Amino acid sequence: MRGCQRGLQHPPGLLAALGRPDQSAEASTRAERVKEGIETRLFRPEIGLYAWAISRWNWAQGTSQRRWYPDAVSQLYPVMFGLLEPDSPWAQAIWRRFNQHQPGWTRLETGDTFPWVAVGYVAARLGDTERAEALLDSVGQRFVKQERPSPWYAMESAMYIETQRLLDRLAGSLANRPETSEKPDQQKREGDTTEDLDGPGG
Repeated sequence: MRGCQRGLQHPPGLLAALGRPDQSAEASTRAERVKEGIETRLFRPEIGLYAWAISRWNWAQGTSQRRWYPDAVSQLYPVMFGLLEPDSPWAQAIWRRFNQHQPGWTRLETGDTFPWVAVGYVAARLGDTERAEALLDSVGQRFVKQERPSPWYAMESAMYIETQRLLDRLAGSLANRPETSEKPDQQKREGDTTEDLDGPGG
């Protein structure tokens, strides 16, 4: 699933801006091939989950949402790196299921020593500002205020900044909206099932 990052994170427009149109076109083609491969090779419709890798024997690796990494986290990579639009039903279904099986991640209760600020970024992208802010609070107490001890590394810093920036933009956007009686992310959470996990095209 890290193909989401390597194949799609850097837009072909960057190469075009550098005056390399041929390389830009090639990068665009490769990105589309990566996207197609993720949806056709890694998605497992029988369980409504992405395999986190294809083995050397061409088998899709088994996936358990109860194991934090790579299994559960890998389900979020398509949203994290733009393969799936945050407001798509499939992205929202992935997010609901992730939180059903990993309810303690905002408190850093994942069984992993890394803070995984990137998951907070996914939460913000999906409009779940409450969980994103809770994660930043936990990270701030355990890492940032303690001068970012190991295993903190550069990507955690980058994701911390990007998540805070996104939350600030969302707060500004919401401040300009008329008040409603229902929160934007107030969708079904209690009693969610896997019935809505039909896949990227469902």
